[in-house]
Amino acid sequence: MTLPTITEDCVRATLEKSTQSDPQLFAEQVMVDLLEDQPMLMAGINSILRPFCKVTDLTEEVGLDSELMLMATFCVLGVTLKAIDAQTFAEEMKEVEND
Repeated sequence: MTLPTITEDCVRATLEKSTQSDPQLFAEQVMVDLLEDQPMLMAGINSILRPFCKVTDLTEEVGLDSELMLMATFCVLGVTLKAIDAQTFAEEMKEVEND
């Protein structure tokens, strides 16, 4: 699968919408969505992040430094996934208009 090239307008719109909510709540929603919609991907992300958090499971309590790292990771991941979705949707709509 080839990822779409995300336009500047798409990035700006995605960032604008994503930053309207509290970063912690946004990151938590990204985690919940991934757990529900992409459990295998979330398991892979969990295995990558676990050593950085110095815990055996990301459901355990983590220190502030680990909490901030997790929040930043899932905020960036959420913005990325939302931008990919938005760009893909825009390209699909453009194709429909051109048909």
